[in-house]
Amino acid sequence: TGSDGVVELDDVATVSAATVPRWQTETADGKPAVLVNVYQQLGGNTVAISRDIASALAKFRDKLPADVRIHQWYDQSGLITASAGSVRDAIILGVLFATAVLFVFLRNWKLTLIAALVVPAVLAATSLLLYALGMSFNIMTLGGMAAAVGLIIDDVIVMLEHLVRRSAQRGHGTRTLLAAAREFTQPLAGSSTATVIIFVPLAFLGGVTGAFFKALSLTMGASLVISFFFAWLALPLLADHLLGARDAAIEHGGRLTHAAQAGYRRLMQRLLAWPALLLIGLLPLLALGTWGYFKVPTGFMPEMREGGFVLDYRTRPGTSLSESDRLIAQVERILATTPGVDTWSRRTGAQLGGGITEANEGDFFVRLKSPSGQAALMQRIVARIQDQVPGFEILDTPQPMQDLIGDLTGSPRPVVIRLFGDNWNQLVTLAPKVADAISKVRGLAEVQNGLNIAGDAVEIKVDRIKAALEGITPPRSRSRSIRICPARSPRTCCKASRWLACACGWRRKIAIRCAASRRCACAPPMVICCRCRASPRSS
Repeated sequence: TGSDGVVELDDVATVSAATVPRWQTETADGKPAVLVNVYQQLGGNTVAISRDIASALAKFRDKLPADVRIHQWYDQSGLITASAGSVRDAIILGVLFATAVLFVFLRNWKLTLIAALVVPAVLAATSLLLYALGMSFNIMTLGGMAAAVGLIIDDVIVMLEHLVRRSAQRGHGTRTLLAAAREFTQPLAGSSTATVIIFVPLAFLGGVTGAFFKALSLTMGASLVISFFFAWLALPLLADHLLGARDAAIEHGGRLTHAAQAGYRRLMQRLLAWPALLLIGLLPLLALGTWGYFKVPTGFMPEMREGGFVLDYRTRPGTSLSESDRLIAQVERILATTPGVDTWSRRTGAQLGGGITEANEGDFFVRLKSPSGQAALMQRIVARIQDQVPGFEILDTPQPMQDLIGDLTGSPRPVVIRLFGDNWNQLVTLAPKVADAISKVRGLAEVQNGLNIAGDAVEIKVDRIKAALEGITPPRSRSRSIRICPARSPRTCCKASRWLACACGWRRKIAIRCAASRRCACAPPMVICCRCRASPRSS
């Protein structure tokens, strides 16, 4: 304590100006940048958020200095809008094509009109149910609607066909239609229930997989349930008001239908006469199906062309941030000279997933001018990097959506094997053996053992007994422990370095980190030779 009982900072520490160490760096289009990631809250509207951010940034641009600009490197709302538009167009085209096919085979515009009215009505009612369940229009819900259109049309066709057939047999009238509807209730209910129940297990999946399939299964299930009630209740009423006796007497079908029926009749007569003929056609199909089952590749998500990709990279273990930045600058020059690349951003010492990252790791996000030919362009970029930038290892090149899903699941690779145990040294020994064992599995493109080497360094601890003989107390010896940096990697060394040599032949180059104001006057640390336990001399 001081004379007045106050402990000043200078009494216990040295305060001096120094350079703040950098552990990560970010660039955009090869220039220093600040990357801002915007994440939506649960229940947020991605498209609305993107629109509001663009509006806010438009007002903010005028306040920026002349040499500072804002550039958007990824916008998920573009993928959502394009996907939603594609699914919407698919639904409209599906309804139009189904209506056209119905008219070709039924040859009655009233029946076709009834079917055309029911499908959008079912989809509209499904939309109301999605709103009541707190769901939104997205890729999975719209995809479920698109897939349900065919099943909705099927319910309409079978009910209409039964109503028209009974009207032709018993005479058209309200009682006839109601009796026909009651008669067809059990088959229609059984068919709809069997179809809906298939999607029930998907609604109870958990995790990221459940987030995808829950929306799909609920949408399709809701559409089919609503379709059943429309076919059961609304179709008889529409048929009673729109159809007449002449419609029931019309011969439905044409030359195409009669030709198909004649061919089907001849085929069934032969199969009924010789049932063994059916096996001749089924066995090849069974063999081809089995072969295809084992040949079709597996994956969590289909390949998508989002107009960009993520490039995860790593330099040699122990490489400093400045050396990693030098290597990565070569990669940025390759991207700048590659036709088809629009813009890119880069992180070193950080990653999109937010995990702990060394100074020799990071990722690129590369946005392309057009998604067409994306796979070939990615292959050319990877080939140029591997050929021109030695020491730069490309870990993966996923799509942005796949990379985000990998971060959410905690599994950046399709298959992750985790080893648990109390003996760390044993785990380090077993990891390469496990990787070597599974690397022989056919179909694997890449296997990583999971070991993250910090770099080439040998930690030397001071011998307490000999340090005490030299008059150095144990606390001081602990504070002056140093690391030996290999002479072949000078860029990984600290601020000052010198050679230490011992009479036994032991010689190492050591790196010393000291205060910026005392680099030249730093006292040599206490080092004990690991061979003869003597104190080596400095050279």
